[in-house]
Amino acid sequence: MKEVIKMQSMGNWDYAVIVKELQQYVGAYFDKFYICTDGSTLMRLRKGKAIAIVSDANQLHVAEKPPETLETPPQFVMIVRKWLENSTLKSIEQVNGDRIIALNFSGKPGEFSLVFEQFAKGNCLLLNKDGVIVEALKREEYGA
Repeated sequence: MKEVIKMQSMGNWDYAVIVKELQQYVGAYFDKFYICTDGSTLMRLRKGKAIAIVSDANQLHVAEKPPETLETPPQFVMIVRKWLENSTLKSIEQVNGDRIIALNFSGKPGEFSLVFEQFAKGNCLLLNKDGVIVEALKREEYGA
């Protein structure tokens, strides 16, 4: 029987390293965004060749072989595609040294950020240039 190796979650320093490595993709064009069958997100960029960036609650990485995606994209995916279509990746940053990664895009509809929260159950947010949430993958409601 084949042993299954469980991936450990990445820490703040790991994200600092991956953000540094992802800098080579600044200037790439947004291609597509997906939700995968395992619940992770997949973003395709193009800079000479296709680049697949996969994110779940525990890690963010460039994938050689991207996971399978959902056949019917949810509303969040359609909104991200709508606002980031034909946009250029302007910068990638780790927010305040935390497990929050922001990919900042600029295009015809304006400037937007795709923010990956890499803690707890994880989340992905689409923000406008003023930092206002346009759409969130997961919504949380808290009692008063």
